[in-house]
Amino acid sequence: MMMTVIRWLAIAVVAVAVVCGDVEAAGGKTVMPWMCLQRCGRTEKQIKASLASFKERRDLVSAVSFEMYNLGADGALVLNSDLYPVVGPLTQMGVQTFPMVSSYPYPPQFLDWMRALWTNQEVGDRFIDQLVTQAKQYQHSGYNIDWEPTSRNATLEDAQQYAAFLDRMAQQLKQRANLRVTVDISSWSNIWHNWTALADTAVDRVITMSTYTNNFTTFSTNVKRGVDQIGVDKLGVGLASYNLATNQSFSLAEVKERFALIAQLDVQEVDIWRAPIPAAFWYAIKHWLS
Repeated sequence: MMMTVIRWLAIAVVAVAVVCGDVEAAGGKTVMPWMCLQRCGRTEKQIKASLASFKERRDLVSAVSFEMYNLGADGALVLNSDLYPVVGPLTQMGVQTFPMVSSYPYPPQFLDWMRALWTNQEVGDRFIDQLVTQAKQYQHSGYNIDWEPTSRNATLEDAQQYAAFLDRMAQQLKQRANLRVTVDISSWSNIWHNWTALADTAVDRVITMSTYTNNFTTFSTNVKRGVDQIGVDKLGVGLASYNLATNQSFSLAEVKERFALIAQLDVQEVDIWRAPIPAAFWYAIKHWLS
């Protein structure tokens, strides 16, 4: 997600997560904030404050995603033990947990690590096995797959193979652990060439981050693209919790304008990058869910 923030002017990103069980809030709608933790400079005090805000607004928050894992070489699922362990407190408060499997800090060989998952079935199976094991150990609800390869060498063939791997992974996770699947994609690489092809896999949710923009016209265009190419049954609309151009908060009027469009288009999920969540967003979320 951090690379998405850096590239916000040029990219259209879609996020995919793996989820288990019912994560819907009122009226079948879903709200999922992300926690970037120390990777975004958060202190332990700030992280605990965000956890407290989720607990206080438990009726508004369906799920929380947070930095926890990375994809490594040879299908390794790398546990980042240096990050604050939010999974326990979130599980205790009854929030669905979606630990991220991240590409941060975006090593140049990351695309090769991705390719290994679909060019070598043993490597792909090893990765899926680890997802199942970790979900059982930590009682995860699922995973947020956030892979943003910085290499410009991705091909259209990679895009097809990536979608096929996601489809296989989603089916296996459902069969073996009753997990649901979604994936992070972006328009700045061929790896995410076809949003519809990704939506046509066994993944359950595609969350578009192309809507991080501070410009409402661009926001509207990208929400409508998601509705058209992904469909409201799988689409989640990503919202930046602050103006990425100015690093300032959005006004209440700006936030309400975005939620009005989301409601008009019957979008059923919003996903907010990143905690802490400003008061204007809590206000709009409450009214959207009511």
